[in-house]
Amino acid sequence: MQTQTDIAVVGAGPAGSYAALTAAKMGAKVVVCEEHREVGFPCHCPGHISIKGLDKLGLRVPEKIIENRISGAVFYSPCGNEFRVKLSSPVTYAINRALFDKHLAQLAERAGAKLLLGTRVQKLLLDNNSVNGVSFEGREHLSSRIVVDAEGCASTLLRQIGLQTFDRSLAVSAVNGEVSHIDDLEDDTVEVYLGQRYASGLYAWMIPKRDGSAKIGLATKTGNPREHLKHFLDKHPAARKRAKFSDVKNLSYHLIPLGGPIRKTYHSGFLAVGDAASQVKPTTGGGVVMGLRCAKIAGEQQLKRFSGEISRIRSCLFIRRSGSKL
Repeated sequence: MQTQTDIAVVGAGPAGSYAALTAAKMGAKVVVCEEHREVGFPCHCPGHISIKGLDKLGLRVPEKIIENRISGAVFYSPCGNEFRVKLSSPVTYAINRALFDKHLAQLAERAGAKLLLGTRVQKLLLDNNSVNGVSFEGREHLSSRIVVDAEGCASTLLRQIGLQTFDRSLAVSAVNGEVSHIDDLEDDTVEVYLGQRYASGLYAWMIPKRDGSAKIGLATKTGNPREHLKHFLDKHPAARKRAKFSDVKNLSYHLIPLGGPIRKTYHSGFLAVGDAASQVKPTTGGGVVMGLRCAKIAGEQQLKRFSGEISRIRSCLFIRRSGSKL
Protein backbone atom coordinates (compact mmCIF):
# COMPACT_ATOMS: atom_id res chain seq x y z
CA MET A 1 0.00 0.00 0.00
CA GLN A 2 1.14 3.53 -0.75
CA THR A 3 2.25 5.18 2.51
CA GLN A 4 2.57 8.86 1.55
CA THR A 5 0.66 11.32 -0.63
CA ASP A 6 -0.18 15.01 -0.94
CA ILE A 7 -3.93 14.63 -0.36
CA ALA A 8 -5.82 11.76 1.26
CA VAL A 9 -9.53 11.80 0.46
CA VAL A 10 -11.86 9.78 2.70
CA GLY A 11 -14.87 8.59 0.69
CA ALA A 12 -15.43 8.05 -3.04
CA GLY A 13 -18.87 9.61 -3.25
CA PRO A 14 -19.42 12.57 -5.59
CA ALA A 15 -17.80 15.14 -3.29
CA GLY A 16 -14.75 13.00 -2.53
CA SER A 17 -14.14 11.95 -6.13
CA TYR A 18 -14.60 15.48 -7.45
CA ALA A 19 -12.19 16.95 -4.90
CA ALA A 20 -9.71 14.25 -5.91
CA LEU A 21 -10.29 14.94 -9.61
CA THR A 22 -9.75 18.68 -9.20
CA ALA A 23 -6.56 18.29 -7.21
CA ALA A 24 -5.13 15.52 -9.42
CA LYS A 25 -5.72 17.56 -12.59
CA MET A 26 -3.65 20.33 -11.05
CA GLY A 27 -0.73 18.01 -10.31
CA ALA A 28 -1.21 16.81 -6.75
CA LYS A 29 -0.66 13.21 -5.65
CA VAL A 30 -4.07 12.05 -4.43
CA VAL A 31 -5.25 8.85 -2.78
CA VAL A 32 -8.97 8.20 -2.30
CA CYS A 33 -9.90 5.75 0.49
CA GLU A 34 -13.32 4.10 0.03
CA GLU A 35 -14.59 1.70 2.70
CA HIS A 36 -16.82 -0.27 0.32
CA ARG A 37 -15.49 -2.66 -2.30
CA GLU A 38 -17.45 -0.99 -5.10
CA VAL A 39 -18.00 2.71 -5.74
CA GLY A 40 -21.65 3.75 -5.77
CA PHE A 41 -22.93 1.05 -3.44
CA PRO A 42 -24.90 1.11 -1.31
CA CYS A 43 -26.82 3.85 -3.14
CA HIS A 44 -28.53 6.32 -0.82
CA CYS A 45 -29.97 8.92 -3.19
CA PRO A 46 -32.75 9.03 -5.82
CA GLY A 47 -30.49 11.02 -8.17
CA HIS A 48 -32.53 14.06 -9.19
CA ILE A 49 -30.00 16.72 -10.21
CA SER A 50 -30.03 20.22 -11.70
CA ILE A 51 -28.81 20.37 -15.30
CA LYS A 52 -27.71 23.99 -14.87
CA GLY A 53 -25.76 23.06 -11.74
CA LEU A 54 -23.82 20.40 -13.62
CA ASP A 55 -23.22 22.75 -16.56
CA LYS A 56 -21.73 25.40 -14.26
CA LEU A 57 -19.29 22.79 -13.02
CA GLY A 58 -18.40 21.81 -16.57
CA LEU A 59 -19.58 18.25 -15.93
CA ARG A 60 -20.92 16.34 -18.89
CA VAL A 61 -22.99 13.34 -17.84
CA PRO A 62 -22.73 10.35 -20.20
CA GLU A 63 -26.04 9.35 -21.77
CA LYS A 64 -25.98 5.89 -20.17
CA ILE A 65 -26.18 7.53 -16.73
CA ILE A 66 -29.24 9.67 -17.56
CA GLU A 67 -32.47 7.83 -16.76
CA ASN A 68 -34.75 10.72 -17.69
CA ARG A 69 -34.94 14.43 -18.47
CA ILE A 70 -37.44 16.32 -16.34
CA SER A 71 -39.24 19.50 -17.43
CA GLY A 72 -42.20 19.63 -15.06
CA ALA A 73 -43.42 19.07 -11.53
CA VAL A 74 -46.72 18.45 -9.77
CA PHE A 75 -47.07 19.47 -6.12
CA TYR A 76 -49.78 17.71 -4.12
CA SER A 77 -51.36 18.92 -0.90
CA PRO A 78 -52.19 16.41 1.87
CA CYS A 79 -55.79 16.22 0.66
CA GLY A 80 -54.83 15.65 -2.99
CA ASN A 81 -55.12 19.15 -4.48
CA GLU A 82 -52.43 19.81 -7.07
CA PHE A 83 -50.33 22.63 -8.47
CA ARG A 84 -48.51 22.09 -11.78
CA VAL A 85 -45.38 23.64 -13.24
CA LYS A 86 -44.33 22.94 -16.83
CA LEU A 87 -41.30 24.36 -18.64
CA SER A 88 -40.39 24.33 -22.31
CA SER A 89 -37.15 22.39 -21.81
CA PRO A 90 -35.67 19.99 -19.24
CA VAL A 91 -34.25 21.49 -16.06
CA THR A 92 -33.20 18.36 -14.19
CA TYR A 93 -31.87 14.87 -14.84
CA ALA A 94 -32.96 11.69 -13.18
CA ILE A 95 -29.66 9.85 -13.04
CA ASN A 96 -28.40 6.44 -12.04
CA ARG A 97 -26.51 7.45 -8.90
CA ALA A 98 -24.35 4.34 -8.77
CA LEU A 99 -23.13 4.90 -12.35
CA PHE A 100 -22.70 8.63 -11.68
CA ASP A 101 -20.49 7.94 -8.67
CA LYS A 102 -18.46 5.41 -10.68
CA HIS A 103 -18.05 7.95 -13.50
CA LEU A 104 -16.61 10.61 -11.17
CA ALA A 105 -14.27 8.09 -9.54
CA GLN A 106 -13.05 6.99 -12.98
CA LEU A 107 -12.43 10.61 -13.99
CA ALA A 108 -10.36 11.09 -10.84
CA GLU A 109 -8.34 7.95 -11.59
CA ARG A 110 -7.70 9.04 -15.18
CA ALA A 111 -6.40 12.36 -13.83
CA GLY A 112 -3.90 10.45 -11.70
CA ALA A 113 -5.68 9.85 -8.38
CA LYS A 114 -5.27 6.42 -6.80
CA LEU A 115 -8.41 4.67 -5.55
CA LEU A 116 -8.21 2.25 -2.62
CA LEU A 117 -11.40 0.17 -2.37
CA GLY A 118 -12.39 -1.78 0.72
CA THR A 119 -10.20 0.55 2.76
CA ARG A 120 -11.90 1.80 5.91
CA VAL A 121 -10.29 4.81 7.57
CA GLN A 122 -10.29 4.29 11.31
CA LYS A 123 -8.82 7.52 12.60
CA LEU A 124 -6.80 10.62 11.78
CA LEU A 125 -3.06 10.84 12.35
CA LEU A 126 -2.19 13.85 14.50
CA ASP A 127 1.09 15.62 15.17
CA ASN A 128 1.00 18.66 17.49
CA ASN A 129 -2.76 18.94 16.86
CA SER A 130 -2.21 19.03 13.09
CA VAL A 131 -3.67 16.32 10.85
CA ASN A 132 -1.01 14.61 8.76
CA GLY A 133 -2.69 11.46 7.49
CA VAL A 134 -5.06 8.61 8.26
CA SER A 135 -4.79 5.13 9.69
CA PHE A 136 -6.76 2.06 8.62
CA GLU A 137 -8.07 -0.98 10.42
CA GLY A 138 -4.94 -2.81 11.43
CA ARG A 139 -1.54 -1.10 11.54
CA GLU A 140 -1.42 0.45 8.09
CA HIS A 141 -1.51 4.20 7.64
CA LEU A 142 -1.24 6.87 4.95
CA SER A 143 0.66 10.10 5.56
CA SER A 144 -0.54 13.22 3.77
CA ARG A 145 -0.32 16.98 3.80
CA ILE A 146 -4.10 17.32 3.74
CA VAL A 147 -6.98 15.01 4.60
CA VAL A 148 -10.26 15.76 2.79
CA ASP A 149 -13.16 14.31 4.75
CA ALA A 150 -15.93 13.23 2.36
CA GLU A 151 -17.21 10.36 4.52
CA GLY A 152 -20.83 11.54 4.52
CA CYS A 153 -23.07 11.90 7.54
CA ALA A 154 -21.05 9.56 9.77
CA SER A 155 -18.90 12.53 10.88
CA THR A 156 -16.47 10.29 12.78
CA LEU A 157 -13.39 12.20 11.65
CA LEU A 158 -14.86 15.59 12.52
CA ARG A 159 -15.45 14.43 16.08
CA GLN A 160 -11.86 13.18 16.40
CA ILE A 161 -10.53 16.72 16.06
CA GLY A 162 -13.33 18.39 17.99
CA LEU A 163 -15.14 20.06 15.10
CA GLN A 164 -18.88 20.59 15.35
CA THR A 165 -20.90 18.09 13.33
CA PHE A 166 -24.28 18.78 11.72
CA ASP A 167 -27.29 19.37 13.97
CA ARG A 168 -29.05 16.01 14.13
CA SER A 169 -32.21 17.66 15.47
CA LEU A 170 -32.52 19.29 12.02
CA ALA A 171 -31.85 16.10 10.04
CA VAL A 172 -34.45 13.88 8.37
CA SER A 173 -34.38 10.16 7.68
CA ALA A 174 -34.96 9.24 4.03
CA VAL A 175 -36.08 6.04 2.36
CA ASN A 176 -35.62 5.46 -1.38
CA GLY A 177 -37.02 2.69 -3.54
CA GLU A 178 -38.14 1.77 -7.04
CA VAL A 179 -41.39 0.58 -8.57
CA SER A 180 -41.80 -1.10 -11.95
CA HIS A 181 -44.89 0.93 -12.84
CA ILE A 182 -46.89 3.95 -11.62
CA ASP A 183 -50.31 4.65 -13.12
CA ASP A 184 -50.74 7.96 -14.97
CA LEU A 185 -47.30 9.31 -14.10
CA GLU A 186 -46.17 11.74 -16.82
CA ASP A 187 -42.82 10.62 -18.22
CA ASP A 188 -41.14 14.06 -17.91
CA THR A 189 -42.71 15.25 -14.64
CA VAL A 190 -41.75 14.65 -11.02
CA GLU A 191 -44.38 14.54 -8.32
CA VAL A 192 -43.89 16.09 -4.88
CA TYR A 193 -46.21 15.25 -2.00
CA LEU A 194 -46.43 17.63 0.94
CA GLY A 195 -47.92 17.15 4.37
CA GLN A 196 -46.82 16.48 7.93
CA ARG A 197 -48.97 13.39 8.22
CA TYR A 198 -47.02 11.68 5.41
CA ALA A 199 -43.50 13.15 5.46
CA SER A 200 -42.92 15.29 8.53
CA GLY A 201 -40.06 17.72 7.92
CA LEU A 202 -39.69 17.39 4.14
CA TYR A 203 -41.82 15.64 1.47
CA ALA A 204 -42.45 12.47 -0.53
CA TRP A 205 -41.58 12.06 -4.22
CA MET A 206 -42.09 10.08 -7.39
CA ILE A 207 -39.54 10.43 -10.19
CA PRO A 208 -40.34 8.78 -13.54
CA LYS A 209 -37.76 6.92 -15.62
CA ARG A 210 -37.90 6.54 -19.37
CA ASP A 211 -38.55 2.80 -19.17
CA GLY A 212 -41.87 3.33 -17.38
CA SER A 213 -40.59 2.56 -13.90
CA ALA A 214 -40.16 5.19 -11.21
CA LYS A 215 -38.12 6.14 -8.17
CA ILE A 216 -40.15 6.69 -5.06
CA GLY A 217 -39.40 7.77 -1.53
CA LEU A 218 -39.79 10.27 1.26
CA ALA A 219 -37.92 11.88 4.12
CA THR A 220 -39.30 12.36 7.60
CA LYS A 221 -38.20 13.94 10.85
CA THR A 222 -40.09 11.49 13.02
CA GLY A 223 -40.76 7.78 13.13
CA ASN A 224 -39.67 4.96 10.84
CA PRO A 225 -39.32 6.12 7.22
CA ARG A 226 -40.32 2.70 5.86
CA GLU A 227 -43.58 2.78 7.83
CA HIS A 228 -44.18 6.35 6.68
CA LEU A 229 -43.71 5.26 3.06
CA LYS A 230 -46.25 2.46 3.44
CA HIS A 231 -48.70 4.86 5.10
CA PHE A 232 -48.15 7.40 2.31
CA LEU A 233 -48.82 4.87 -0.46
CA ASP A 234 -51.85 3.43 1.33
CA LYS A 235 -53.49 6.66 2.49
CA HIS A 236 -52.55 9.67 0.36
CA PRO A 237 -55.53 10.25 -1.98
CA ALA A 238 -53.35 10.85 -5.06
CA ALA A 239 -50.48 8.45 -4.33
CA ARG A 240 -52.65 5.43 -3.53
CA LYS A 241 -54.27 5.64 -6.98
CA ARG A 242 -50.88 5.86 -8.65
CA ALA A 243 -49.23 2.96 -6.86
CA LYS A 244 -52.05 0.57 -5.98
CA PHE A 245 -50.67 -2.22 -8.18
CA SER A 246 -46.96 -1.55 -7.53
CA ASP A 247 -44.47 -3.20 -5.21
CA VAL A 248 -41.66 -1.04 -3.88
CA LYS A 249 -38.23 -2.70 -4.22
CA ASN A 250 -34.57 -1.94 -3.55
CA LEU A 251 -35.20 0.13 -0.44
CA SER A 252 -32.28 2.10 0.99
CA TYR A 253 -32.01 4.54 3.86
CA HIS A 254 -29.90 7.56 4.76
CA LEU A 255 -29.85 10.77 6.78
CA ILE A 256 -30.22 14.19 5.17
CA PRO A 257 -28.83 17.15 7.19
CA LEU A 258 -31.07 20.20 6.72
CA GLY A 259 -29.48 22.64 9.15
CA GLY A 260 -27.14 24.26 6.62
CA PRO A 261 -23.34 23.98 6.46
CA ILE A 262 -21.46 23.42 9.70
CA ARG A 263 -19.75 26.52 11.07
CA LYS A 264 -16.20 25.34 10.63
CA THR A 265 -15.18 22.83 7.97
CA TYR A 266 -11.41 22.96 8.45
CA HIS A 267 -8.56 22.27 10.85
CA SER A 268 -4.81 22.28 10.38
CA GLY A 269 -4.26 19.69 7.63
CA PHE A 270 -7.96 18.85 7.38
CA LEU A 271 -11.01 19.89 5.33
CA ALA A 272 -14.56 18.51 5.23
CA VAL A 273 -16.80 18.58 2.14
CA GLY A 274 -20.23 17.31 1.08
CA ASP A 275 -22.61 15.72 3.57
CA ALA A 276 -19.83 15.53 6.16
CA ALA A 277 -19.88 19.35 6.19
CA SER A 278 -23.71 19.45 5.87
CA GLN A 279 -23.39 21.16 2.47
CA VAL A 280 -26.99 20.39 1.58
CA LYS A 281 -29.87 22.62 0.45
CA PRO A 282 -32.26 22.84 3.42
CA THR A 283 -35.20 23.57 1.11
CA THR A 284 -35.03 20.40 -0.99
CA GLY A 285 -32.55 18.09 0.72
CA GLY A 286 -30.44 18.01 -2.44
CA GLY A 287 -26.71 17.85 -1.80
CA VAL A 288 -24.98 16.50 -4.89
CA VAL A 289 -24.43 19.73 -6.85
CA MET A 290 -23.66 21.79 -3.74
CA GLY A 291 -21.24 19.12 -2.55
CA LEU A 292 -19.57 19.05 -5.96
CA ARG A 293 -19.13 22.82 -5.99
CA CYS A 294 -17.61 22.80 -2.51
CA ALA A 295 -15.39 19.85 -3.43
CA LYS A 296 -14.10 21.71 -6.49
CA ILE A 297 -13.22 24.70 -4.32
CA ALA A 298 -11.55 22.39 -1.80
CA GLY A 299 -9.39 20.77 -4.48
CA GLU A 300 -8.39 24.14 -5.92
CA GLN A 301 -7.53 25.66 -2.54
CA GLN A 302 -5.29 22.78 -1.53
CA LEU A 303 -3.34 23.12 -4.79
CA LYS A 304 -2.93 26.85 -4.20
CA ARG A 305 -1.40 26.00 -0.85
CA PHE A 306 0.94 23.43 -2.41
CA SER A 307 1.86 25.84 -5.21
CA GLY A 308 2.86 28.40 -2.60
CA GLU A 309 4.99 25.84 -0.77
CA ILE A 310 6.66 24.74 -4.00
CA SER A 311 7.40 28.35 -4.95
CA ARG A 312 9.01 28.99 -1.57
CA ILE A 313 11.12 25.81 -1.87
CA ARG A 314 12.26 26.79 -5.37
CA SER A 315 13.18 30.28 -4.14
CA CYS A 316 15.27 28.79 -1.34
CA LEU A 317 17.03 26.44 -3.75
CA PHE A 318 17.76 29.30 -6.13
CA ILE A 319 19.18 31.46 -3.34
CA ARG A 320 21.36 28.62 -2.05
CA ARG A 321 22.64 27.74 -5.53
CA SER A 322 23.49 31.36 -6.22
CA GLY A 323 25.49 31.56 -3.00
CA SER A 324 23.24 34.12 -1.30
CA LYS A 325 22.50 33.93 2.38
CA LEU A 326 19.01 33.40 3.63
